[in-house]
Amino acid sequence: KELEELTSKLRNNLDIKDRKYLLTQYPKCFVGSEAVTYMLDNDICKSREEAVHLGKMLLAANVIRHVTSDHDFKDEKKFYMFAADEPSHGQKAKKDESNEDWSWSDFIPGKFKNNNDDEKK
Repeated sequence: KELEELTSKLRNNLDIKDRKYLLTQYPKCFVGSEAVTYMLDNDICKSREEAVHLGKMLLAANVIRHVTSDHDFKDEKKFYMFAADEPSHGQKAKKDESNEDWSWSDFIPGKFKNNNDDEKK
């Protein structure tokens, strides 16, 4: 339960946004050193070392991960994301406005337009 509370607190308060490094865009991620600072400023941890240790525990529990899975949790400008924010590869994307599944026909110009409508103009 403590893990869930900590995860919720971090997800709600860290600056989670799309970030760019070199030519690659990483969606919905946060900076490791900013997470460490947040944990200190909010009395979650008493030292930066303790915050790094907690970050490593979150990583080991698969709550967070490094965006390219190349690093352990570090008090550095490394990007991490919450597992809950990872894109699902088995789920279809939904339209924001209606929550309906996207269809190929949505990308065809003038989709299923009734040709008689053009003649009335």
